[in-house]
Amino acid sequence: MNLIELYCPICQQQVEGNDKVVLDTINTITHKTCFNLEFALKDYGTFEEMVKRYEFFKCED
Repeated sequence: MNLIELYCPICQQQVEGNDKVVLDTINTITHKTCFNLEFALKDYGTFEEMVKRYEFFKCED
């Protein structure tokens, strides 16, 4: 699966497929270890799981 290229807004590191991430209510992906409670938590899991779960993360080839 082709994953889109995203960077954590907190640490500025690229988010990899197996990284544990959180998705907040404004659909921002952040590493789980970087997440703060600025916005409410919507979902969590690996980045690859988020891409599979949410259509707006799908990249068109």
